[in-house]
Amino acid sequence: RHSLSTQKTLSLVSAGELVIWTLSNELDSRVSACGCVEGGHQETVNKVVWIPRGDFNARSPVLTEHHLVTFGADGRIICWNLQLGHSKASALNLVKIFKITGRDQLSAAIEGQYALRLNPGVAENRDRPLGISSAEFSPHSPEGLILGTDSGGVLVAQFQVPDWSALQTGTTTHQ
Repeated sequence: RHSLSTQKTLSLVSAGELVIWTLSNELDSRVSACGCVEGGHQETVNKVVWIPRGDFNARSPVLTEHHLVTFGADGRIICWNLQLGHSKASALNLVKIFKITGRDQLSAAIEGQYALRLNPGVAENRDRPLGISSAEFSPHSPEGLILGTDSGGVLVAQFQVPDWSALQTGTTTHQ
């Protein structure tokens, strides 16, 4: 859950659905949503990070635009753009999807750059997604990222900053 100044909050559902609610309106509390069918996560969302407006070259000066990054058990890292209209219309837009696989964890072990415990099944299934159980951006650099995987690995990554205005399919609008 994350509160915004306009009393918005975020809710996650185990099926990978991302739902944004408002606490300021009892009658119409759902602001926006995106489910796994629409290109989002296909398994549980384990972490949501609200990106501060000054980070990652947030270009829009409009106060009603928010950037989110979600990390899931499906190995996906998804960047979202939440646009809250001045009217009741809002949109949760999928911006970019990154995918972590066994190959990422295996190549890290070979290079010896990362601390990890390699699960025997990872080497056999290199192209299968690795579930992300935890994630944290570096407090020193907005592009530094550390990931914990379901197989016990710890990966240090460089987060490729997306163009937050480039939208993919998976847009959900709610009125």
